[in-house]
Amino acid sequence: MKCLFYIYSLNKGGAERVLLALADRFRLEPDMEVVILTDTRDEREYNCPDSLRRIILSEYMAEGPAGGLTALRRFLYRIPRYGRQLALIDVFKKEQPDRIIAFMIPGAVRAIKASRMIRERDSSRPEAHIPVVSCVRYDPYEAYGQPKARRKLLSVLKHSYRIVCQTEDQKSFFEGESEEKCRVIFNPISDSFCVEPYKGIRKKMVVSTGRLVDFKRFEDLISAFMRIADKYPDYKLTIYGEGPYRKTLEEHIDELEKTYPDVKSRVFLPGDRSNVADAIKDASVYVLSSLGEGMPNSLMEAMALGLPVVATDCSGGGPASLITDGVNGRLVPVGDIDKMASVIDELLSDEDIRNSLGREAAKLQTICSLEAITGQWLETVK
Repeated sequence: MKCLFYIYSLNKGGAERVLLALADRFRLEPDMEVVILTDTRDEREYNCPDSLRRIILSEYMAEGPAGGLTALRRFLYRIPRYGRQLALIDVFKKEQPDRIIAFMIPGAVRAIKASRMIRERDSSRPEAHIPVVSCVRYDPYEAYGQPKARRKLLSVLKHSYRIVCQTEDQKSFFEGESEEKCRVIFNPISDSFCVEPYKGIRKKMVVSTGRLVDFKRFEDLISAFMRIADKYPDYKLTIYGEGPYRKTLEEHIDELEKTYPDVKSRVFLPGDRSNVADAIKDASVYVLSSLGEGMPNSLMEAMALGLPVVATDCSGGGPASLITDGVNGRLVPVGDIDKMASVIDELLSDEDIRNSLGREAAKLQTICSLEAITGQWLETVK
């Protein structure tokens, strides 16, 4: 079987990381060939393993296969909106995969339309139709919740071979004609996080990780931490990650300095870390403060490390799918800074609660190991 994984880029996000992990594991299966297709090459990308062949659509549109692009094709590729779809068709016909695994809803829509156009142009060959597995990676209600947008999207995605969702909340969007095609599969946890939980004395540190983007609401976390910081003078907050929202967060810290003069010696934004597991494994508490999450890799990884976690019960249903409140973590309402501060305070003040939550959280290692999740994916795409 040949599987073509399709996504916009390999930018450092959760969906991209999951795609690379699955593609690299798929290639180890007997008689399995894997290729990755991205629309473009991003400046801030994960490294694509040498073991995986990658096609970049924007470069293909510029050069064609082996530089053999005709003048007509080069002209057609430049037509707005039509050009990329035509190039997708050309790549799919050239590669002839048995399955296209399209990550993110816009990519799935493009892949389905391209596959159907191939079938319509070559209806005499049943094998010309390439089944598309559509992978939902965020809350579809947020972008397609209006009735007209939902109907339009479902009219396309109903042609999926399978629809893979991360949560039951996402799956509920497809009630009706497409529901029987849906499968709920959690993200796999990287092997680097599936280790024996840290047993020593933990650092007096609250941590979070993720891209510095607006919906992560790191400013809420910073504000919540500073509201209880005086009670825990030895504790610091460290947020690992990089992104376009850095300046906004720095401005937020500047504003907080008027109320909390020591904020800059208590809150740190050190940027990306090559080995996040090593950076956070011995922290006291992990916090996720997002407005919405499909299935947050960062939260899953923190839980796998045995960290006591606090997360917002946000749209998309990811944290609520992972956490039973008070058993393996704590859930707080989105945007409720007072409640977040109160729960962090509760955990920092009680080591027994932290240890209990961490032990239960670490059980996610078994449920979401790469082997377990890959098995579910292989069963779904075949």
